[in-house]
Amino acid sequence: MGIITENPTSKMAGSASDSADSNAAIGRDIAENMGRPEKMRRVEKSSQRCGVVVSHGWYSEEIYRAVYNSVIDAGVRGNKNIEEVLDDGFADGGLSDDEIADEEAIEMSEETPLQHQRIDPNLKSLIVRHTSGGISGMETSRLIGDSTQLKNLTIEGEHINWIGDPRTLEWFSEFCAGLARNGSIDHLSLNECNLDRETAANAIARLSPFLELNSNLRSVQMTSCNVGDDIVRLLASALSRRRDKESLRRIDLDSNLIDDESGAELVDALRGYDNLSELSLSDNEIGQKSCDALGDLLSSPNAGLAELNLESNAIDDDGIASIANALADNASLKELNLSFNCDITQAGWRTLFTCLNDCSSSLETLDLSSTNLAD
Repeated sequence: MGIITENPTSKMAGSASDSADSNAAIGRDIAENMGRPEKMRRVEKSSQRCGVVVSHGWYSEEIYRAVYNSVIDAGVRGNKNIEEVLDDGFADGGLSDDEIADEEAIEMSEETPLQHQRIDPNLKSLIVRHTSGGISGMETSRLIGDSTQLKNLTIEGEHINWIGDPRTLEWFSEFCAGLARNGSIDHLSLNECNLDRETAANAIARLSPFLELNSNLRSVQMTSCNVGDDIVRLLASALSRRRDKESLRRIDLDSNLIDDESGAELVDALRGYDNLSELSLSDNEIGQKSCDALGDLLSSPNAGLAELNLESNAIDDDGIASIANALADNASLKELNLSFNCDITQAGWRTLFTCLNDCSSSLETLDLSSTNLAD
Protein backbone atom coordinates (compact mmCIF):
# COMPACT_ATOMS: atom_id res chain seq x y z
CA MET A 1 0.00 0.00 0.00
CA GLY A 2 1.32 3.44 -0.90
CA ILE A 3 1.04 6.02 1.87
CA ILE A 4 1.36 9.71 0.99
CA THR A 5 2.50 11.86 3.87
CA GLU A 6 4.11 14.76 1.98
CA ASN A 7 2.32 17.89 0.86
CA PRO A 8 2.40 17.45 -2.95
CA THR A 9 3.58 21.03 -3.39
CA SER A 10 6.62 20.63 -1.18
CA LYS A 11 8.50 17.56 -2.38
CA MET A 12 8.25 15.17 -5.28
CA ALA A 13 9.66 11.75 -5.93
CA GLY A 14 11.49 11.29 -9.20
CA SER A 15 8.84 9.18 -10.88
CA ALA A 16 6.09 11.57 -9.80
CA SER A 17 7.98 14.56 -11.15
CA ASP A 18 8.54 12.74 -14.43
CA SER A 19 4.81 12.03 -14.59
CA ALA A 20 3.96 15.68 -13.93
CA ASP A 21 6.50 16.82 -16.52
CA SER A 22 4.96 14.44 -19.04
CA ASN A 23 1.47 15.78 -18.33
CA ALA A 24 2.70 19.36 -18.67
CA ALA A 25 4.43 18.50 -21.96
CA ILE A 26 1.24 16.99 -23.32
CA GLY A 27 -0.61 20.11 -22.25
CA ARG A 28 1.87 22.37 -24.01
CA ASP A 29 1.66 20.30 -27.18
CA ILE A 30 -2.11 20.60 -27.20
CA ALA A 31 -1.96 24.32 -26.52
CA GLU A 32 0.54 24.89 -29.32
CA ASN A 33 -1.69 22.98 -31.73
CA MET A 34 -4.54 25.25 -30.75
CA GLY A 35 -2.45 28.42 -30.87
CA ARG A 36 -3.50 29.22 -27.29
CA PRO A 37 -0.47 28.34 -25.09
CA GLU A 38 -1.59 30.66 -22.31
CA LYS A 39 -4.52 28.35 -21.69
CA MET A 40 -2.19 25.63 -20.46
CA ARG A 41 -0.83 27.54 -17.48
CA ARG A 42 -3.45 26.07 -15.19
CA VAL A 43 -2.82 22.58 -16.60
CA GLU A 44 0.88 22.80 -15.83
CA LYS A 45 0.07 24.16 -12.38
CA SER A 46 -2.37 21.31 -11.79
CA SER A 47 0.18 18.76 -12.95
CA GLN A 48 2.88 20.10 -10.64
CA ARG A 49 0.48 20.48 -7.72
CA CYS A 50 -0.59 16.85 -8.04
CA GLY A 51 2.91 15.52 -8.73
CA VAL A 52 3.26 13.04 -5.87
CA VAL A 53 -0.26 11.76 -6.12
CA VAL A 54 -0.15 11.33 -9.90
CA SER A 55 2.24 8.42 -9.52
CA HIS A 56 -0.49 6.60 -7.61
CA GLY A 57 -3.17 7.50 -10.14
CA TRP A 58 -5.25 9.56 -7.69
CA TYR A 59 -5.56 12.71 -9.79
CA SER A 60 -5.24 11.25 -13.28
CA GLU A 61 -8.87 12.06 -14.07
CA GLU A 62 -8.60 15.59 -12.67
CA ILE A 63 -5.56 16.36 -14.84
CA TYR A 64 -7.31 14.78 -17.81
CA ARG A 65 -10.26 17.09 -17.22
CA ALA A 66 -7.95 20.08 -16.96
CA VAL A 67 -6.45 19.27 -20.35
CA TYR A 68 -9.87 18.59 -21.84
CA ASN A 69 -11.23 21.87 -20.47
CA SER A 70 -8.40 23.72 -22.15
CA VAL A 71 -9.53 22.21 -25.45
CA ILE A 72 -13.09 23.32 -24.77
CA ASP A 73 -11.91 26.81 -23.76
CA ALA A 74 -10.28 27.26 -27.13
CA GLY A 75 -13.42 26.22 -28.99
CA VAL A 76 -11.69 23.39 -30.86
CA ARG A 77 -13.99 20.63 -32.09
CA GLY A 78 -13.37 17.46 -34.04
CA ASN A 79 -9.57 17.77 -33.99
CA LYS A 80 -8.32 14.21 -34.38
CA ASN A 81 -4.77 15.13 -33.45
CA ILE A 82 -5.89 16.52 -30.12
CA GLU A 83 -8.13 13.54 -29.52
CA GLU A 84 -5.23 11.18 -30.14
CA VAL A 85 -2.89 13.13 -27.85
CA LEU A 86 -5.45 12.98 -25.07
CA ASP A 87 -6.04 9.27 -25.57
CA ASP A 88 -2.32 8.46 -25.68
CA GLY A 89 -1.42 10.64 -22.70
CA PHE A 90 -4.07 9.40 -20.30
CA ALA A 91 -5.04 5.95 -21.48
CA ASP A 92 -5.07 4.51 -17.95
CA GLY A 93 -6.99 7.21 -16.10
CA GLY A 94 -8.93 9.04 -18.81
CA LEU A 95 -12.61 9.55 -19.26
CA SER A 96 -14.73 7.48 -21.57
CA ASP A 97 -15.62 8.56 -25.08
CA ASP A 98 -19.14 9.36 -23.92
CA GLU A 99 -17.85 11.66 -21.16
CA ILE A 100 -15.42 13.46 -23.42
CA ALA A 101 -17.46 13.59 -26.65
CA ASP A 102 -15.28 16.45 -27.81
CA GLU A 103 -16.17 15.88 -31.46
CA GLU A 104 -19.78 16.62 -30.64
CA ALA A 105 -19.35 19.31 -27.98
CA ILE A 106 -21.02 22.69 -28.33
CA GLU A 107 -20.34 25.50 -25.92
CA MET A 108 -22.62 28.31 -24.82
CA SER A 109 -20.30 31.19 -23.95
CA GLU A 110 -20.23 34.95 -24.16
CA GLU A 111 -17.68 34.84 -26.96
CA THR A 112 -19.30 32.09 -29.01
CA PRO A 113 -23.02 31.97 -28.18
CA LEU A 114 -25.03 28.98 -29.26
CA GLN A 115 -27.28 30.23 -32.05
CA HIS A 116 -30.60 28.83 -33.21
CA GLN A 117 -29.20 27.27 -36.36
CA ARG A 118 -26.56 25.35 -34.40
CA ILE A 119 -29.04 23.36 -32.34
CA ASP A 120 -28.52 19.74 -33.30
CA PRO A 121 -30.87 16.98 -32.12
CA ASN A 122 -27.86 14.63 -32.19
CA LEU A 123 -25.83 16.83 -29.84
CA LYS A 124 -23.71 14.72 -27.48
CA SER A 125 -22.15 17.34 -25.20
CA LEU A 126 -23.15 20.82 -24.04
CA ILE A 127 -20.98 23.16 -21.96
CA VAL A 128 -22.55 26.35 -20.58
CA ARG A 129 -20.35 29.20 -19.34
CA HIS A 130 -22.63 32.17 -19.96
CA THR A 131 -26.41 32.53 -20.09
CA SER A 132 -26.54 35.71 -22.16
CA GLY A 133 -26.13 36.15 -25.88
CA GLY A 134 -27.19 32.61 -26.74
CA ILE A 135 -30.46 30.72 -26.81
CA SER A 136 -33.09 31.47 -24.19
CA GLY A 137 -33.82 29.38 -21.13
CA MET A 138 -36.98 28.03 -22.74
CA GLU A 139 -35.11 26.99 -25.88
CA THR A 140 -32.37 25.42 -23.78
CA SER A 141 -35.07 23.60 -21.84
CA ARG A 142 -36.52 22.16 -25.04
CA LEU A 143 -33.10 21.21 -26.35
CA ILE A 144 -32.18 19.32 -23.18
CA GLY A 145 -35.61 17.90 -22.37
CA ASP A 146 -36.29 16.55 -25.87
CA SER A 147 -32.81 15.20 -26.53
CA THR A 148 -32.26 11.47 -26.66
CA GLN A 149 -28.58 11.76 -27.63
CA LEU A 150 -27.16 14.24 -25.10
CA LYS A 151 -24.65 12.51 -22.82
CA ASN A 152 -22.55 15.19 -21.15
CA LEU A 153 -24.02 18.39 -19.68
CA THR A 154 -21.77 20.87 -17.88
CA ILE A 155 -22.36 24.29 -16.37
CA GLU A 156 -19.20 26.21 -15.50
CA GLY A 157 -20.71 28.94 -13.35
CA GLU A 158 -17.64 30.96 -12.43
CA HIS A 159 -18.51 33.88 -14.72
CA ILE A 160 -22.29 33.72 -14.35
CA ASN A 161 -23.99 36.25 -12.08
CA TRP A 162 -26.11 34.01 -9.87
CA ILE A 163 -27.10 36.60 -7.29
CA GLY A 164 -29.52 39.41 -8.07
CA ASP A 165 -29.89 38.82 -11.80
CA PRO A 166 -33.50 37.79 -12.53
CA ARG A 167 -32.59 36.83 -16.12
CA THR A 168 -30.06 34.29 -14.90
CA LEU A 169 -32.47 32.83 -12.36
CA GLU A 170 -35.23 32.59 -14.96
CA TRP A 171 -32.83 30.91 -17.39
CA PHE A 172 -31.71 28.43 -14.73
CA SER A 173 -35.27 27.63 -13.75
CA GLU A 174 -36.13 26.79 -17.37
CA PHE A 175 -32.89 24.83 -17.66
CA CYS A 176 -33.84 22.68 -14.66
CA ALA A 177 -37.29 22.05 -16.07
CA GLY A 178 -35.76 20.72 -19.27
CA LEU A 179 -33.19 18.64 -17.43
CA ALA A 180 -35.93 17.06 -15.32
CA ARG A 181 -37.40 15.57 -18.52
CA ASN A 182 -34.11 14.22 -19.89
CA GLY A 183 -33.36 10.52 -19.81
CA SER A 184 -30.17 10.31 -21.87
CA ILE A 185 -27.54 12.27 -19.90
CA ASP A 186 -24.95 10.10 -18.18
CA HIS A 187 -22.67 12.86 -16.83
CA LEU A 188 -24.02 16.00 -15.12
CA SER A 189 -21.56 18.60 -13.87
CA LEU A 190 -22.46 21.84 -12.06
CA ASN A 191 -19.37 23.80 -11.03
CA GLU A 192 -19.27 27.08 -9.10
CA CYS A 193 -22.99 27.71 -9.44
CA ASN A 194 -23.34 29.93 -6.38
CA LEU A 195 -27.10 29.99 -6.07
CA ASP A 196 -28.89 31.47 -3.09
CA ARG A 197 -30.62 28.93 -0.86
CA GLU A 198 -34.13 29.52 -2.20
CA THR A 199 -33.08 29.18 -5.83
CA ALA A 200 -30.94 26.15 -5.06
CA ALA A 201 -33.81 24.47 -3.20
CA ASN A 202 -36.18 25.10 -6.10
CA ALA A 203 -33.57 23.79 -8.53
CA ILE A 204 -33.01 20.52 -6.66
CA ALA A 205 -36.76 20.08 -6.26
CA ARG A 206 -37.23 20.49 -10.03
CA LEU A 207 -34.28 18.19 -10.73
CA SER A 208 -35.64 15.38 -8.56
CA PRO A 209 -37.32 13.53 -11.48
CA PHE A 210 -33.99 13.58 -13.35
CA LEU A 211 -32.12 12.11 -10.40
CA GLU A 212 -34.84 9.57 -9.62
CA LEU A 213 -35.78 8.38 -13.11
CA ASN A 214 -32.79 8.74 -15.46
CA SER A 215 -31.45 5.19 -15.68
CA ASN A 216 -28.48 6.29 -17.83
CA LEU A 217 -27.02 8.61 -15.20
CA ARG A 218 -23.54 7.45 -14.20
CA SER A 219 -21.82 10.54 -12.79
CA VAL A 220 -23.01 13.56 -10.77
CA GLN A 221 -20.56 16.36 -10.07
CA MET A 222 -21.65 19.40 -8.06
CA THR A 223 -18.58 21.25 -6.83
CA SER A 224 -18.12 24.66 -5.20
CA CYS A 225 -21.83 25.40 -5.31
CA ASN A 226 -22.10 26.08 -1.55
CA VAL A 227 -25.46 24.36 -1.47
CA GLY A 228 -25.60 23.95 2.32
CA ASP A 229 -27.45 21.55 4.58
CA ASP A 230 -31.07 21.90 3.46
CA ILE A 231 -30.17 21.43 -0.20
CA VAL A 232 -28.04 18.38 0.56
CA ARG A 233 -31.02 16.85 2.35
CA LEU A 234 -33.17 17.38 -0.74
CA LEU A 235 -30.46 15.77 -2.84
CA ALA A 236 -30.24 12.84 -0.42
CA SER A 237 -34.01 12.41 -0.58
CA ALA A 238 -33.96 12.27 -4.38
CA LEU A 239 -31.11 9.75 -4.40
CA SER A 240 -32.87 7.55 -1.84
CA ARG A 241 -35.89 7.35 -4.17
CA ARG A 242 -33.88 6.63 -7.31
CA ARG A 243 -35.25 3.62 -9.15
CA ASP A 244 -32.06 2.41 -10.80
CA LYS A 245 -29.32 2.32 -8.19
CA GLU A 246 -27.01 0.20 -10.32
CA SER A 247 -26.06 2.74 -12.99
CA LEU A 248 -24.62 5.50 -10.78
CA ARG A 249 -20.83 5.14 -10.51
CA ARG A 250 -19.48 8.52 -9.36
CA ILE A 251 -20.62 11.33 -7.03
CA ASP A 252 -18.52 14.45 -6.43
CA LEU A 253 -19.85 17.03 -3.95
CA ASP A 254 -16.64 18.86 -3.05
CA SER A 255 -16.77 22.31 -1.43
CA ASN A 256 -20.47 22.55 -0.67
CA LEU A 257 -20.68 23.49 3.03
CA ILE A 258 -22.03 20.02 3.89
CA ASP A 259 -22.16 19.68 7.66
CA ASP A 260 -21.92 16.49 9.67
CA GLU A 261 -25.63 15.76 10.06
CA SER A 262 -26.65 16.40 6.45
CA GLY A 263 -23.54 14.54 5.29
CA ALA A 264 -24.70 11.50 7.25
CA GLU A 265 -28.13 11.69 5.61
CA LEU A 266 -26.50 11.86 2.20
CA VAL A 267 -24.31 8.82 2.86
CA ASP A 268 -27.29 6.88 4.27
CA ALA A 269 -29.14 7.59 1.02
CA LEU A 270 -26.38 5.79 -0.89
CA ARG A 271 -27.10 2.40 0.66
CA GLY A 272 -27.95 -0.01 -2.13
CA TYR A 273 -25.74 1.82 -4.65
CA ASP A 274 -23.48 -1.20 -4.91
CA ASN A 275 -21.87 -0.07 -8.18
CA LEU A 276 -20.90 3.34 -6.85
CA SER A 277 -17.11 3.30 -7.18
CA GLU A 278 -16.11 6.94 -6.50
CA LEU A 279 -17.34 9.27 -3.77
CA SER A 280 -15.72 12.66 -3.17
CA LEU A 281 -16.77 14.86 -0.24
CA SER A 282 -13.63 16.96 0.17
CA ASP A 283 -13.58 20.47 1.61
CA ASN A 284 -16.79 20.15 3.61
CA GLU A 285 -17.57 19.94 7.33
CA ILE A 286 -18.33 16.26 7.85
CA GLY A 287 -17.39 14.62 11.13
CA GLN A 288 -18.44 11.82 13.47
CA LYS A 289 -22.00 11.17 12.23
CA SER A 290 -20.93 11.16 8.60
CA CYS A 291 -18.02 8.84 9.39
CA ASP A 292 -20.39 6.45 11.19
CA ALA A 293 -22.58 6.40 8.06
CA LEU A 294 -19.53 5.88 5.85
CA GLY A 295 -18.48 3.01 8.11
CA ASP A 296 -21.86 1.35 7.61
CA LEU A 297 -21.60 1.92 3.85
CA LEU A 298 -18.11 0.42 3.66
CA SER A 299 -19.12 -2.54 5.84
CA SER A 300 -21.95 -3.52 3.54
CA PRO A 301 -21.37 -6.98 2.02
CA ASN A 302 -22.03 -5.62 -1.46
CA ALA A 303 -20.04 -2.39 -1.13
CA GLY A 304 -18.27 -1.49 -4.36
CA LEU A 305 -16.72 1.83 -3.39
CA ALA A 306 -13.12 1.95 -4.67
CA GLU A 307 -12.18 5.63 -4.17
CA LEU A 308 -13.16 7.78 -1.20
CA ASN A 309 -11.98 11.39 -0.90
CA LEU A 310 -12.48 12.99 2.52
CA GLU A 311 -9.79 15.64 2.22
CA SER A 312 -10.13 18.77 4.34
CA ASN A 313 -13.05 17.96 6.63
CA ALA A 314 -13.70 17.93 10.38
CA ILE A 315 -12.85 14.27 11.00
CA ASP A 316 -11.48 13.55 14.49
CA ASP A 317 -10.25 10.43 16.34
CA ASP A 318 -13.76 9.00 16.75
CA GLY A 319 -14.52 9.57 13.09
CA ILE A 320 -11.36 7.87 11.85
CA ALA A 321 -12.08 4.95 14.20
CA SER A 322 -15.46 4.39 12.50
CA ILE A 323 -13.82 4.29 9.08
CA ALA A 324 -10.88 2.17 10.26
CA ASN A 325 -13.14 -0.47 11.83
CA ALA A 326 -15.16 -0.68 8.61
CA LEU A 327 -12.05 -1.42 6.55
CA ALA A 328 -11.77 -4.79 8.31
CA ASP A 329 -14.95 -5.89 6.55
CA ASN A 330 -14.33 -4.12 3.24
CA ALA A 331 -12.78 -5.68 0.14
CA SER A 332 -13.39 -2.93 -2.41
CA LEU A 333 -11.74 0.33 -1.26
CA LYS A 334 -8.47 1.00 -3.09
CA GLU A 335 -7.84 4.71 -2.49
CA LEU A 336 -8.58 6.78 0.62
CA ASN A 337 -7.73 10.48 0.95
CA LEU A 338 -7.64 11.81 4.52
CA SER A 339 -5.29 14.75 3.88
CA PHE A 340 -5.83 18.08 5.64
CA ASN A 341 -7.84 16.48 8.47
CA CYS A 342 -5.90 18.11 11.29
CA ASP A 343 -8.30 17.16 14.11
CA ILE A 344 -7.03 13.57 14.03
CA THR A 345 -4.39 13.05 16.74
CA GLN A 346 -1.70 10.40 17.13
CA ALA A 347 -4.24 8.22 18.95
CA GLY A 348 -6.55 8.31 15.94
CA TRP A 349 -3.75 7.41 13.54
CA ARG A 350 -2.71 4.51 15.79
CA THR A 351 -6.28 3.20 15.63
CA LEU A 352 -6.21 3.37 11.84
CA PHE A 353 -2.86 1.63 11.43
CA THR A 354 -3.72 -1.02 14.00
CA CYS A 355 -6.86 -1.89 12.04
CA LEU A 356 -4.95 -1.95 8.77
CA ASN A 357 -2.30 -4.23 10.26
CA ASP A 358 -4.85 -6.60 11.74
CA CYS A 359 -6.96 -7.06 8.61
CA SER A 360 -6.35 -7.94 4.99
CA SER A 361 -7.36 -4.50 3.68
CA SER A 362 -7.67 -3.96 -0.08
CA LEU A 363 -6.38 -0.39 0.35
CA GLU A 364 -3.60 0.52 -2.11
CA THR A 365 -3.24 4.30 -1.70
CA LEU A 366 -3.68 6.25 1.53
CA ASP A 367 -3.16 10.03 1.40
CA LEU A 368 -2.31 11.51 4.80
CA SER A 369 -0.54 14.65 3.61
CA SER A 370 -0.86 17.86 5.62
CA THR A 371 -2.13 16.15 8.77
CA ASN A 372 -0.78 15.87 12.33
CA LEU A 373 0.64 12.42 11.68
CA ALA A 374 4.26 13.54 12.09
CA ASP A 375 3.68 15.70 15.22
